[in-house]
Amino acid sequence: MPAISGSKRLILGREHDEALRAGVLAVLRGHKAQTRASSWDIGGCQEVSTLRFTIEGQEVTLTSGTNAGLALEGPAALVDRIRMEVGASLSLDMMPDSRQP
Repeated sequence: MPAISGSKRLILGREHDEALRAGVLAVLRGHKAQTRASSWDIGGCQEVSTLRFTIEGQEVTLTSGTNAGLALEGPAALVDRIRMEVGASLSLDMMPDSRQP
């Protein structure tokens, strides 16, 4: 998915980290995010699942892909806030921004 102007894509962790995925979903639920779309695709040995949400009138996308990690994309300020809340709720030191693709 190409980046939209003013958007940010952040790799949160490994694609199969269920605790991290649950933490992100809990934060989104806490903000009353509404699911807009979901998809699951496979091509060869690559698997990708995508969930799109509307939160506070803005769209964010949570993507999990083979060897690509668990990524959050959306408006930069919202992505940063979700990242901080997930990190605080899981007591994790999330990947620093400098390690983004």
